[in-house]
Amino acid sequence: MASVRRAGDNLLKPVLLRVFGAEAAENNQVDMLYERLRLIRLSFRRNAESVRRAV
Repeated sequence: MASVRRAGDNLLKPVLLRVFGAEAAENNQVDMLYERLRLIRLSFRRNAESVRRAV
Protein backbone atom coordinates (compact mmCIF):
# COMPACT_ATOMS: atom_id res chain seq x y z
CA MET A 1 0.00 0.00 0.00
CA ALA A 2 2.86 2.38 0.68
CA SER A 3 4.10 2.06 -2.89
CA VAL A 4 0.62 2.83 -4.18
CA ARG A 5 0.51 5.94 -1.99
CA ARG A 6 3.95 7.07 -3.20
CA ALA A 7 3.51 6.35 -6.90
CA GLY A 8 -0.21 7.11 -7.07
CA ASP A 9 -2.96 4.78 -8.11
CA ASN A 10 -3.49 5.84 -11.72
CA LEU A 11 -0.59 3.98 -13.32
CA LEU A 12 0.35 0.47 -12.33
CA LYS A 13 3.70 0.13 -14.09
CA PRO A 14 5.60 2.45 -11.67
CA VAL A 15 4.14 0.50 -8.75
CA LEU A 16 5.05 -2.81 -10.40
CA LEU A 17 8.64 -1.67 -10.91
CA ARG A 18 8.94 -0.31 -7.38
CA VAL A 19 7.49 -3.39 -5.67
CA PHE A 20 8.71 -6.25 -7.85
CA GLY A 21 11.71 -4.74 -9.65
CA ALA A 22 12.65 -4.40 -13.31
CA GLU A 23 13.15 -8.15 -13.78
CA ALA A 24 9.51 -8.77 -12.84
CA ALA A 25 8.36 -6.55 -15.71
CA GLU A 26 10.18 -8.89 -18.10
CA ASN A 27 8.88 -12.05 -16.44
CA ASN A 28 6.32 -14.37 -18.02
CA GLN A 29 4.04 -13.90 -15.03
CA VAL A 30 3.66 -10.15 -15.48
CA ASP A 31 -0.09 -10.53 -16.18
CA MET A 32 -0.59 -12.19 -12.82
CA LEU A 33 1.38 -9.42 -11.09
CA TYR A 34 -0.76 -6.76 -12.79
CA GLU A 35 -3.91 -8.57 -11.65
CA ARG A 36 -2.65 -8.54 -8.07
CA LEU A 37 -1.86 -4.84 -8.34
CA ARG A 38 -5.32 -4.14 -9.74
CA LEU A 39 -6.91 -5.86 -6.75
CA ILE A 40 -4.69 -3.93 -4.37
CA ARG A 41 -5.61 -0.69 -6.15
CA LEU A 42 -9.32 -1.48 -5.80
CA SER A 43 -8.84 -2.08 -2.09
CA PHE A 44 -6.78 1.12 -1.77
CA ARG A 45 -9.43 3.22 -3.52
CA ARG A 46 -12.28 1.75 -1.48
CA ASN A 47 -10.39 2.34 1.74
CA ALA A 48 -9.56 5.92 0.77
CA GLU A 49 -13.19 6.56 -0.11
CA SER A 50 -14.45 5.21 3.20
CA VAL A 51 -11.92 7.36 5.08
CA ARG A 52 -13.13 10.45 3.21
CA ARG A 53 -16.73 9.67 4.13
CA ALA A 54 -15.83 9.21 7.79
CA VAL A 55 -14.15 12.61 8.02
